Amino acid sequence: MQVTGLLAELKRQGGIASEQQFKELQQELGSSFKDTINWLLAQTQTWAVAPISSFHVAALVKAKNSQGDVFYAVGVNVELAGLGLEVSTHAEQCALHNAWLHGAAQIEHIYISAAPCGHCRQFINEFKGAKNIAITIGDKSTTLNELLPQAFGPVDLGVEQPLLGNAASHHDESRSLHHHFAQSYAPYSGGKAAVAIEYAGATYFGRYMENAAFNPSFSPMQAALSQIVLANQEVDFSAITAVTLLEQQAGKSHLGASKTVLAQLAPHAQFNYELLSSSCAPAIT
Repeated sequence: MQVTGLLAELKRQGGIASEQQFKELQQELGSSFKDTINWLLAQTQTWAVAPISSFHVAALVKAKNSQGDVFYAVGVNVELAGLGLEVSTHAEQCALHNAWLHGAAQIEHIYISAAPCGHCRQFINEFKGAKNIAITIGDKSTTLNELLPQAFGPVDLGVEQPLLGNAASHHDESRSLHHHFAQSYAPYSGGKAAVAIEYAGATYFGRYMENAAFNPSFSPMQAALSQIVLANQEVDFSAITAVTLLEQQAGKSHLGASKTVLAQLAPHAQFNYELLSSSCAPAIT
């Protein structure tokens, strides 16, 4: 398969590439591993949606699933015109959620087209083995421990199982919204949540990802919107037909923010809401 075909396949797969596909791309390019990474970041930067900043960022996560298979997950920044900057998605958030959604059990390396901001460094710090995660920006390689010294993280709030701390199940396209709800990560509020968005005849899921510093937490609505961007060309959010938010009763809620985002992006779309009590929340499967 030629380079253009491999890139098209990457888009069809929602920004996910197997180790074999990456090796095929490297072979087609005739380049080193590092140069292939940089080429791929440059190509996927064009997927970013940045109507506010016009600054396009791409990230690539090298991960392993619970079977030990290596795969790569793309992420890009996603900005929403007419809404506050706080609902923007950073490329690192997008890539890490993409990897987690597709069965990541371990994050090995993060490659980024621009240096990670403090927000993203804090976000990465929520993951299992965070301080040893390798991070490469261009030709410079480092670790999160060097980028975020004296960090505040899950352990400081008594959380013993950080993101990916439990064995992840292999990705399954047939998984339901209730599955993604159960897999979501909310150790601080206890309020698990997930979103399903109907767009262009397909369903896209987003899982809530909480953070010890609270503000870098990734809402399920942002997460699902980022999945649409990774899988489609020339995204038109006004074409969203329905959104379903499933959340657990807790001291916080995604209801107001999700409805506000949808009202701006696709005011004619149907909005469905389901609130579960703690006793009704399904177990992780």
